Amino acid sequence: LNLGCSSCNWETTFGMNPSNNNYGYILGMGTMKLIQTTDGWNTWKSYSLDNLIVTPILGSFSHDPKLTFTNDGKLTIINVVSNAVSNTLIYNGALYQDISPNNFPPKLKQILINPILTATSTTNRNQNLYFDYAKIAIDNYPSSPYFGNIYISAIYTPPGYTGTGRSFFVISNDF
Repeated sequence: LNLGCSSCNWETTFGMNPSNNNYGYILGMGTMKLIQTTDGWNTWKSYSLDNLIVTPILGSFSHDPKLTFTNDGKLTIINVVSNAVSNTLIYNGALYQDISPNNFPPKLKQILINPILTATSTTNRNQNLYFDYAKIAIDNYPSSPYFGNIYISAIYTPPGYTGTGRSFFVISNDF
């Protein structure tokens, strides 16, 4: 599979839908595209991630994507998004999820992680989230009391802080 770019290997992630192995995805910074197959990589189609969002776009795809799937096969993505606010580029994390399993093309809803962070943590609400080196997991075990929860870990960097930041977790079961 030739993605046609020289930097596609940088921060690229991929996954096959465990509910339907014909559906696979590649998402990378080099292309800023989501590549999807519905026939086990015999053929594939490329999309701009921002063009797949069916809810209001809260930030544009920037870098550092990760992807996983819900128990029923919904594609779920986290990555860094950028927003221009008063001529200043702001980076936040975003969570995307397909509105149903096996959409072709995907139809993604998007939320920014900052509102989740301020609603679920004790940190200062004025601090920014720099969503670097993020990880995601979903509790897909129906017998678990936390079934459906989405767990996200990322580097948290307050404004003006130049160190490596702190790790934290965001938990949501109502996306």
